[in-house]
Amino acid sequence: MDIQMPVMDGFEATRFIREMAPALPVIGLTAHALEEERDKCLAAGMVAHVTKPIDSGLLVAAILGQAGGEHA
Repeated sequence: MDIQMPVMDGFEATRFIREMAPALPVIGLTAHALEEERDKCLAAGMVAHVTKPIDSGLLVAAILGQAGGEHA
């Protein structure tokens, strides 16, 4: 989930998704790397927080963690 989007930001979109599909994992994606931004993502219902520029290993690990796969 991109955090900064027009019309509906990622926090609001995640809360909306949580209402519709509570079991669907949402991973936050943002350039905001501060701990408080991570906390905001998790408080909105996201299951992980990945920062830009993307570290593909961290992104894959976050996805596999939610999919029940092994961390590479």
